[in-house]
Amino acid sequence: MKTRIFTYMLTLALLLSVFTGCKNEAVSETSVQPGQTSTPSDPGESSPENPDAPGTEEEEIVLDYTGFEMPEATGELTIYSTGMPGLILRPAVERFRELYPEVAVDFQTLGEDEYQTRLQTEIPAGKGPDVLFGNSGSAEVADVYKIIEAGILEDLNPYMLNDPDFHQEDYYNVLDVGLLNGVRGILPVEIDLPILQTTEEALADAGISREEFRTWDGFMAAARRYKEQYPDNTVFSYGRSSGYIRFMINDCGMDFIDYRNRVPAVDREKMKQIVEFGALDFLEDAAEIWTDWYQQGGAPILRKALFSSFSASIDKLSMDRVYAAEQGETLIFETVPDVHDGVTAELIYYAGIPKSSPNKLNAWRFIMILLSDGIQGGSNPPGYNYLRLGFPVRRESMERRITETVTDFYCGGSPDFPEYDDDIARDIADITEVYGRMTACRAVQRQVMKYIGTNIKAYFKGEQSFDKYFDKLYSTLELYASE
Repeated sequence: MKTRIFTYMLTLALLLSVFTGCKNEAVSETSVQPGQTSTPSDPGESSPENPDAPGTEEEEIVLDYTGFEMPEATGELTIYSTGMPGLILRPAVERFRELYPEVAVDFQTLGEDEYQTRLQTEIPAGKGPDVLFGNSGSAEVADVYKIIEAGILEDLNPYMLNDPDFHQEDYYNVLDVGLLNGVRGILPVEIDLPILQTTEEALADAGISREEFRTWDGFMAAARRYKEQYPDNTVFSYGRSSGYIRFMINDCGMDFIDYRNRVPAVDREKMKQIVEFGALDFLEDAAEIWTDWYQQGGAPILRKALFSSFSASIDKLSMDRVYAAEQGETLIFETVPDVHDGVTAELIYYAGIPKSSPNKLNAWRFIMILLSDGIQGGSNPPGYNYLRLGFPVRRESMERRITETVTDFYCGGSPDFPEYDDDIARDIADITEVYGRMTACRAVQRQVMKYIGTNIKAYFKGEQSFDKYFDKLYSTLELYASE
């Protein structure tokens, strides 16, 4: 069930405690404050009929860091990089060298296979990188939460609390993605958020209000009603396949594993809503339809779908808005609400500190650089942001990226093109408002994503009931959670 590195890391989790400082062990032993713990539910109480019984309503664990002291300064820092992460790590290393010239930085760029092998062997041996920088759901770390649970990563909470330069209000409401049982094992560096495009005219024709899209149940109900009115249309422009189930799972904000009690946490009714939603547009052969829609320039404008793509670059949002206006329609932006009626972003890249690191202070300093505006909002050459796959977690960096991208799309506005000033102000305000809605971030486990997709088409094609699909999904997650 696990990747090789994941198996190896869990097997040697106890070995890592050898390399953990005594000071941190003392904090760990007395870390839970009186009255903050709760008695875990009996795992036997969980079942497909009552999947939320264990843990979902338990009190939050709050740890005590009064005895914590920042690690002592050292003169070294080791960073491993591979492939795409180098675009983020390389400028961060350069910035670190500028700020801390007394520290010798060992920056190693590795091949994919070597990177995985060295993580497997070196971290348990107290060697390897001082910062674990990873992509959510990667082959190296398929489930970051099990890595946190195994005690392989430092708790970053006391670092945040004791660093006067860290200000949580500087970031969107996505930092808790790495929080598990009171321990903050990672911090997000790059995230993604689905942006849905539709038009005021399309919503008016369908009798759907924007307010309906702001709640989970309202979104699901509106999609069903739309399909009843327009059975030949699709909810999304690239619909009629099971592909976007992945996006719904990432953005639904649902917990699938209760790590505290080692049982599934998947909500049966919410899961049923997701698969029924996916079934609305399912069609076995979707390739030709996708190509046709793509060439036509956007389904919402052509009234063949309620929404266009799940995500788009900022300049494409403005470009599509101009195209819609040329067709006499008013493009608007929305997001998929999560099951809590908030907005959940998807984790792309994250950073943590292995407990085996001998240079923890420098590792924390490096993470602070990754979260700084210089990296979050930086670019070299101009127009090529350091964060290539997603968007900043730092608010000012994202807001500036929106402003610069929109303004550049409209040729800079005043003084040369004052006729675009209103369009620039409108697009900046609308896109900034959408990103400001984020209330959470999730790193959906690679294996969980795989399990959810198992036999999903059998349900879509009517070859399997939802009950049978969910029972199999639940039993598989049950096995995975207990490992």
